[in-house]
Amino acid sequence: RWHANRGTSGIDGCTSTALGSAFIAERPTLLITGDVAFLYDSNAFWNGLATPGSKVVVIDNGGGNIFRYIPGPDRDKDLLPYFETPHGRDPLALAGHYGLATYEAFDRTSLQQGLEQLFRDHDRPAVLVVRTDPGVSPRVLRAYFEGLAGDRG
Repeated sequence: RWHANRGTSGIDGCTSTALGSAFIAERPTLLITGDVAFLYDSNAFWNGLATPGSKVVVIDNGGGNIFRYIPGPDRDKDLLPYFETPHGRDPLALAGHYGLATYEAFDRTSLQQGLEQLFRDHDRPAVLVVRTDPGVSPRVLRAYFEGLAGDRG
């Protein structure tokens, strides 16, 4: 099953929604989110009610990198400083603060290992932080979506 959450500007309550869904469904739930959204709604973990089946993948590109991809801001590089939100925070450390199992990926090999560990860890909620290059990730994302569009047509 797929669920989606669209708050104001897209990040409000994403983590809380995923954890609530996992709690009610009583089955494994995967949230794929960005670093800013994860940090913004990190209070979702404060009460310790996240189920062991709650798994989170955080794409950490240093803050608000989606604006390098979506139409509009990507065309005027002078505007990027007003859209992006570099935070200097470590989502991995924050996840550890809440007692979550933590994993980190920075290349293809560590991503594969991290995903295997994320889903193998059944004792507690877990977070995999995927470190990406903010200059490269928009091109990769754009190519991914273009590939999906090509598959439909």
